[in-house]
Amino acid sequence: MNALPVPRFFRGELRRNEPMARHSSWRVGGTADCWAQPVDIDDLAALLQQIPVNEPITWIGLGSNLLIRDGGIRGTVICTARLNRIENLGDQLWLIEAGAPCARVARLTARGAARGAEFFCGIPGTMGGALVMNAGAHGGETWPLVEHYETIDHQGQITRLPVTSMHWGYRHAELPVGQGFTRCWLRLEAGDAVQAEARIRELLEHRNRTQPTGMASCGSVFRNPPGDFAGRLIES
Repeated sequence: MNALPVPRFFRGELRRNEPMARHSSWRVGGTADCWAQPVDIDDLAALLQQIPVNEPITWIGLGSNLLIRDGGIRGTVICTARLNRIENLGDQLWLIEAGAPCARVARLTARGAARGAEFFCGIPGTMGGALVMNAGAHGGETWPLVEHYETIDHQGQITRLPVTSMHWGYRHAELPVGQGFTRCWLRLEAGDAVQAEARIRELLEHRNRTQPTGMASCGSVFRNPPGDFAGRLIES
């Protein structure tokens, strides 16, 4: 496969033959042909416009819940970590970019006296990953909070869509092939900052008691079957 030429007008970071073990919470995996980290959404669009049409693209955020083979990843890996803007637009409508860590979303929305996003505090990935898999915990899920979302295709074309256009379910969302999420707009409920932050502390204490948070891991990767829990089935 032809290597991606140095993109014109690209302001981010680009590396060849990048060891992906550096970018996975499991700390394993071979090299990517090319690894790129744009500085913002405009930079991402500029990068995509210069990647050959037949070049495979793999999207990553924080690299959690991600097992990379020893053979590595062909094509270009795009890391969204710097697309991390979080902004309260008023009336508890929050703009969240795809690279924003879910834990930071929980903290900032709680400080903004919003209610409904506290469950994100224990999810180790980014908002982009949360949208892809409809991440959830403790009775909360991502897509019920979404009002609009934005995608970008291989040609760098950006499209904003209402939540009614997305088909989603338990740990699943039907993102069209060849597209990635850039950002979303969450509609939260007005709440109390003290109560929201107390709820986050409660959830994190539970997580620390029940999960090996200080060890290299990929988090919770198994879907619960209807009426049961994956953890119980594995341990039995």
